[in-house]
Order: sequence, then C-alpha cells, then structure tokens
Amino acid sequence: ELNEVDPTELAKTAHLHRLSALCYHALLNQELSHKESLLECLRQDHFDEARRHVQQAQAQKELSLICDDLKMPYLFFKGLQFAQYYPHAYLRSMSDLDLLINEEDRDKLNAYLIKDKYILMSKQLNEWIYKKGPIVVEVHTQLLHPSDVNTLVSDYFSKVLKQSLIDKGNYSLSNEH
Repeated sequence: ELNEVDPTELAKTAHLHRLSALCYHALLNQELSHKESLLECLRQDHFDEARRHVQQAQAQKELSLICDDLKMPYLFFKGLQFAQYYPHAYLRSMSDLDLLINEEDRDKLNAYLIKDKYILMSKQLNEWIYKKGPIVVEVHTQLLHPSDVNTLVSDYFSKVLKQSLIDKGNYSLSNEH
C-alpha cells in the first residue's frame, strides 16, 4: 500500500534506478495521506532529470550536426529515441547518448570530438566513451557485440546503418529492426 511507503526509502530506491521523475509524475494524481512528503523527496531528482533531458537533446542535435558536417551516416539509438513514447520525454531517464557509426568513420569523428572538447574516457573494441561536461556519449561501431548474441542475430544487425532509413537527414531503423 502506498500510504505505508517510507518517503526517504522510496526516494533512495527511485534515485538508484533513475526512476525519480517517473515516480514523481505517477504520484501527482494519487490520493495519499503523505503525498506531499513523497513528492518532496522526489522533487529535486524530477527537475534534475528534466534538465538532463534538455542537455542531452541539445548534445544530440550538436552531434548530428557534427556527423552531417563529416558526411557520415549515423544512428542514435536507445535513450532519446524511446523518449518520444513517454507522456513527457524527460521521464525516459538515461545516463548517456548512444551513437552508432561505421567503423571506418571512427577516427575522423574522434578527431572532431577531441577538437570539440570531448574527453575520450574509455576505448573498447566496438565502443568508445566520451564525456563533455555532464554529457556522456557512447560511440558504437556495432549495434550488438558479437559475443552477446548468436551469429545469425549478429549478422542481421551487422550492417544496420546500411539497412536504416533516411528521413530528412536523420537515420532511423525500419519497423522490422
């Protein structure tokens, strides 16, 4: 029963799983005896998520312009791409932006990002992680890591940029994918 929930524990758990904004929004219309204390515990994270969403959306626009400038195909996936299906986009909490590029474009994108003050934090075979201020960007050269899936699935997704649709300069996956 929600009336028996400890507001501090709810806030800690929601924060841990990055669900504060979603919980805050869900509680707004509830009839609860201690609704205000629950909302108060979640309020700051709620606004932080909204601010992070705006920052990430801006960073995604900037990264799109960079990729367009470099004349390279790219695809954002997860995170902001799913946010459009939520009642409020900032309710789709995420810690980073995921960008898929062709492997042959990685060095030119890396040079551009470094010039644009992104810091290369981690270099793995198929994923390089960059940070600029509060923004973290994972640049992938494969949608799925081959060791994570069977060969048939890996082959199916291996050329996802070539299979993606182009709509006004934006790449997106077809419904099939």
